[in-house]
Amino acid sequence: MYGQYTDEMRMMSFDEVIRDYISDKLDEFEGNTYYASDLASEITMEDNTNGTMFAYTQDARDFINDHPNQAAETYEYYREIGMDINPFQDPDTYSFYMGYYGVDQMLNRSEYITRHWDEQITLTPDVIEQIKQDLGIEIEQPQQYETFYGYIYDDNGMHGDPILFEANSENISLFVMNNQFNQTVVTDSMDSFVVSSLPGGFLDRVCNEETRQQILDHLLPYQQGEKFPMTFPVEEMLIEIGDKTVNVQFNSDRDFDYTIYSKDLSELDGGIIDNTHHLDSIPGSVYESIRDMHHLEGEIVQQEIHGLQHDEALYRMESLRLKEDIIDNFKNGELWQSTSGGDLYRLSEDQDLRVLQFEENNNCTVYHVVHDEYTMTDGTKMEMENYLYVSDSMSEWKEDREILKEGFAYSYVNNLTYPEFSELGEIGVAPRDGGLIRNDRGYDFTVMSAHDLADKIDQYNLHHDPLSYAESEYYQDKGFDEMISAVRHNDFEKITDDLRAEISNNGPMSDEAKEILSDIDAYSKDYEIHMDNGMDLKGGMSL
Repeated sequence: MYGQYTDEMRMMSFDEVIRDYISDKLDEFEGNTYYASDLASEITMEDNTNGTMFAYTQDARDFINDHPNQAAETYEYYREIGMDINPFQDPDTYSFYMGYYGVDQMLNRSEYITRHWDEQITLTPDVIEQIKQDLGIEIEQPQQYETFYGYIYDDNGMHGDPILFEANSENISLFVMNNQFNQTVVTDSMDSFVVSSLPGGFLDRVCNEETRQQILDHLLPYQQGEKFPMTFPVEEMLIEIGDKTVNVQFNSDRDFDYTIYSKDLSELDGGIIDNTHHLDSIPGSVYESIRDMHHLEGEIVQQEIHGLQHDEALYRMESLRLKEDIIDNFKNGELWQSTSGGDLYRLSEDQDLRVLQFEENNNCTVYHVVHDEYTMTDGTKMEMENYLYVSDSMSEWKEDREILKEGFAYSYVNNLTYPEFSELGEIGVAPRDGGLIRNDRGYDFTVMSAHDLADKIDQYNLHHDPLSYAESEYYQDKGFDEMISAVRHNDFEKITDDLRAEISNNGPMSDEAKEILSDIDAYSKDYEIHMDNGMDLKGGMSL
């Protein structure tokens, strides 16, 4: 509905009023699909329901009086089709018929509407621009980017609704590879042919040789296995801008929802960007808008979730104090397991396949396996593989890190003996011989490890501090091996007594000495707690 018949509108010709009306309505109905022949009815539906073009009857009368020629044409048109309408008796209704007649006649002047008269058309930005150009409507906002339409054909040669994506050769290659078992066709938003592909992910016809080469530049690395194509249409994308990570995804309204994370996975900011072009893939302009709105510095670098999961997995492996060579093996694509006896083994081929299947089904990354075997009351054994993993939801990673400090890790418990009891959840773990064992009580991983504690004492010994006990005669002849041995055998009382005694002879205790005493105290208490729980962790304090 127009609302009021403004002074500005009174100065316009009838055609100018109708052009403005059509322009506003086309923008309002962008993304909708109608038969071209019904477009006038569709965009005037609201006014038809209201029974008028204006909010006030006097405005309707003024509109009719200002355009007598068009009012007369409207009267003659409807009289010829058997409708007797009187502008004097019902100006509100007459204003609608007069406006609808003007819209219908104006749209019939569009070459695009005439060409597709009996076809369904989608009011994409390109289509709207073409109709406006046909009608001589000035286009104020230039097109920011073009939209391509991807069609997927089944074995019967039929296709469903098109997938809309930002028009570039990389997106075409992704669309082809993600639908490589089907024939596909890509057109622009004006229904002009761009490219088609055959089953197998091979190009068929291309609109021109330049476009073919641009697509092949992106397509060949996927076909040759050099790159793994992301899922398309893109429902979610991770980008890095400087030291910030941004997660962009579609929300329930198909707009772009984003969250900005710091390096420590804290959520810094977020928001929603309107999907004004109704795309099914996330355009690059969204990333640029986020960078500009939040004043982020740095280039926009697209990230694969698997790459970020891999980095997060390394962080968790270090937090759980897994042996360095186990971490190095993971970096090289080898996954290892810890057994209940404390031994470390490379996964078998069967285990590798089970882990791979779990990762594919859950879009996650497994970084270690804890192999368990329980003896039941009847003497039978129950065998389980616990897959410690990083999920694909970055919003959960910060909480995952917090519970990891307490010795609880997210895991899939694959019950090999009773598969029906397999489940996702948290399991408690504790360190042993550079690996991990199951421990329902968890473990305080914030306490310094034996190796780190011994190394810290060694560094203190080498520090040139006049208050350092390491410079006393008592420790001059003692090597690092002795200090390692003392820590290995948990002789905390001897180390503490020696430290306190030597410091008392040299004056006030330094901050470094206090820190070491605190670490020793925490480590010894942690050891005693686990010993009280019946867990022999002496061998587990890996050096």
